[in-house]
Amino acid sequence: MTGTTTVIKKAITKSGKGGLFGGHSTSETYQEVQRPLLTPDEYMTLQGPKKDHEDKILEAGDMLVFVAGFPTIRGKQILYFQDPVFMERAKIQAPKQSDKINHLGATSDEINKFYIS
Repeated sequence: MTGTTTVIKKAITKSGKGGLFGGHSTSETYQEVQRPLLTPDEYMTLQGPKKDHEDKILEAGDMLVFVAGFPTIRGKQILYFQDPVFMERAKIQAPKQSDKINHLGATSDEINKFYIS
């Protein structure tokens, strides 16, 4: 899910007998190859949050954020309960009903009627 990148891979080839006075040739080739931006073993090395003996989070861990149409974001978790700004935001009640209108101009009620019928 993180995507791929292109890297340059160098290969060295030696041919001939070698021996005391050389007698062999060496060639270097460079090849562009694709590789994942994050391999499974690299994913497994992402740091999780540090916790105490009561399983309370003391320090944020690494995270990956996937948003459709955008590159993957690698960052640190936000510990909202340790940040006064985010703690205030967490106290805001969720709306009972969304007032969001989709890009075609249909209301939530119109969309619900479409899926229910």
